[in-house]
Amino acid sequence: MFKFVFTIFLSVLYQTYANPEIDRLMTDYVQSDESNRTELLLEIAQKYQAVSADSTLKYSELALKHSQSFGNKIQIASALNYKGFANQIRGDYVAALQSYQDAIKIIGEDSKEYDILAYSYKGLGDINRFLEASYDEALNDYIKAYELYSKTDLTKEKINTLKSLGDLYLDLKDPITSLKYYNDALEISKNSGDTENMAITNHIIGKVTMMTGESEKGLRHSMSALSVAESNGYKLTEAMIRTDLADMYTLQGDTRRARSFHIIALNLNMEYGNILGSLRNLQGISHSFFFERNIEKSIEYGQRMIDLASENNINKASINEIYSLLSRAYENNGQHEQALRYYKIFNSLQDEIFNREKSRQIAALQVAHETQKKENEIKELMVKEQKSLILFTTIVGILILVIAVIFFFLYRQKKKIAAALEIAKVEAEKADRLKTQILSNMTHEIKTPLNFINSSSMLLKMEVNGGMSDDAREAFEGLNSGVTRLNRTVDLYMTLASVKSGNYVASKQNLDLSEIINEIFVDYKLTAEKENKNVLMVYENNMENCLIESDITSLNVIINNIVDNAVKFTTEGSITVRTYKNDKNQCTIEIEDTGVGISEEYIESIFEPFTQEEMDISRSYDGNGLGLALAKEFCNIVDAELTVESIKGKGSKFTVTLN
Repeated sequence: MFKFVFTIFLSVLYQTYANPEIDRLMTDYVQSDESNRTELLLEIAQKYQAVSADSTLKYSELALKHSQSFGNKIQIASALNYKGFANQIRGDYVAALQSYQDAIKIIGEDSKEYDILAYSYKGLGDINRFLEASYDEALNDYIKAYELYSKTDLTKEKINTLKSLGDLYLDLKDPITSLKYYNDALEISKNSGDTENMAITNHIIGKVTMMTGESEKGLRHSMSALSVAESNGYKLTEAMIRTDLADMYTLQGDTRRARSFHIIALNLNMEYGNILGSLRNLQGISHSFFFERNIEKSIEYGQRMIDLASENNINKASINEIYSLLSRAYENNGQHEQALRYYKIFNSLQDEIFNREKSRQIAALQVAHETQKKENEIKELMVKEQKSLILFTTIVGILILVIAVIFFFLYRQKKKIAAALEIAKVEAEKADRLKTQILSNMTHEIKTPLNFINSSSMLLKMEVNGGMSDDAREAFEGLNSGVTRLNRTVDLYMTLASVKSGNYVASKQNLDLSEIINEIFVDYKLTAEKENKNVLMVYENNMENCLIESDITSLNVIINNIVDNAVKFTTEGSITVRTYKNDKNQCTIEIEDTGVGISEEYIESIFEPFTQEEMDISRSYDGNGLGLALAKEFCNIVDAELTVESIKGKGSKFTVTLN
């Protein structure tokens, strides 16, 4: 959403945007005298904001140096603002935060330079929201920025600040308040005659309205916005709206309509050089063909997406999902070497994305540390003022002196307790970070050689496939099965550790339950067929409306682990996945099998980690006893109820009730 995509969008914009004004300003700068150069440097830095973060930083620092030599506070504050923006885009959030704070300090909070102050507060709001450092501070910063912009004639800045407030409340899962700010932005756009901003804002309102469950009303907003964009020739805005609508139709399962919208948007984006939008369209088209089992077309558009990204130097991590899709497509097409190649790329990109997220978290901690330093300075100042007050009160009389001494003693005790608590907090956080780092390093050190072994064995198998004996083939299959099992075990350990430590935070969104279940069902049906199991797999969807608000990761973990157990412990008979609404109108998922079943004594401990009915080394089935424990933990996270009925030797039925 706002985070990683925001940076990628600006980096693409830098590559495709050019400003002819910059050349003229450069010429004026060379020919001007020293007194006018600061203003020209500020203009150059401002123009470069839409071209290059590095150049913005370079010229804002030159402008800062010039303005400081003349002591012009307005110019100093402006240069600091542009420097803050450049560092924000470059990912140096601590430096950006410092620049915006220094700009406010230099010019003063009571200054009449409302536009400069508003720029600073808007930047502070963006950083606090981006890093999730403090949504309350981000809200206060945005409100201050809007109040200050309201005292100017900068209409577009007012509209953008209102939309930022709407985005913030959307992050906080409050679409009602979010809609209020988007509607305010729409009203200003209408009154100012800004039809393009009007179309964009109306479309945003449509998307949020759909999130609240009013799909038809939201669709009318977006269609109205599309009509305005088309009639006024706002081609890139039209492309953006069509792309979002295509994604909506994809979620509804209407892949043909989604594809038609993506194709029109792709032509517009390619015509006007919007590379990021074009990549999104190509991925949507590839996905739609894959969903319809048109594998050749899915591969064609997926490859076009990769080629376009490569031609424009787009980081592969920003399009990592297409490599996963292509791996699955080539596998379905029987091209296993290609499938393996793209799967390896996808895996390596996942590590890169993980490292970027860690860098973002480190930046957030740095910002929090700098904020804490400022608070400590204020506290120290307060302590000095209190000591001065105590000195003054001693002159008044002995009684006040005694009271002051007692107060000071209590204050010192409180400070010692607070310091001890702070030390304990720091040590606890340090231990938690160390645990996370150890788990991360262990996972990397285990999974990297495992992936290499798996990839190497697959390549060896391909090389000698024609002349391979049955024993060798069986050995290769055993090797691949073992690596897959170890990979799954490591992933389960990491997931359980994340949940148990409270680090996992659910992110609710509107979801199509039948689409999630169908995708999982199809994967496991293929798995059962590959393992030559004499098992009939059936999916019964008895709900007309399968739309729910929940966390997609949690649902995937719950359903995957239960279905995986059913496939693992059922060698013949049937596995039925059934969805319906119970008498309380709750969405319910049943996974019923005719497998080995569970004894009555063991059912009480079935959801405990690392437990299996057969625990000795000669047990009949693989596993580590984590799957059902994880399913239970994630049911607790999404407020779902998980129950089991089973008869030993006849089968089991697991029921998930979504509250």
